This record gives sequence, structure tokens and C-alpha cells, in this order.
Amino acid sequence: MNLTKKQLKEYQEKYEKYKLEMEKLLGKMAILTTELPYKGDTCETSQKICLITAINQVQMNVNGLEVSDFFEDEDSLSYRKCFSD
Repeated sequence: MNLTKKQLKEYQEKYEKYKLEMEKLLGKMAILTTELPYKGDTCETSQKICLITAINQVQMNVNGLEVSDFFEDEDSLSYRKCFSD
């Protein structure tokens, strides 16, 4: 089974919507951490540093998302075949 243009478009839209929502949430979290004081420069001494580090890690994971991450297994195989021919 090959993916249709319609299916690819739906996956692309889902990916873009999801990524945008995640970026909005991460932005809100980053703003909230500004309210915390610095009590050190490591996670052991500052919850603010731990939160900033965790937010940055999640942001890296969100940046690494691809449209194919939203495919079901069967669709993922079809997607790879489209680009391997």
C-alpha cells in the first residue's frame, strides 16, 4: 500500500499542529521558570536550572520530530518505499 497525497497532507498537517502546540507549551514553561530565583548553577542546587535543562531537552526532542513519526507502522513502510525508489 502506498500513501496517497491526501494521506501525506493529513500527516503533514498533524505534524505541524502538534509541533506548534508543543513549542507553545515549552515557551510557556520557559516563561514560568523566570519566576524562580537562581540558587546555584547545577540541578543539585537549583530547581530553576533543572527545569531549564529539562525544557531544553524536550525542545531538542520536539525539534527532532519528523512527519514520519506520526505514521502508523504500515504507513511508515509505505513512506520509506516512496523515497527509496
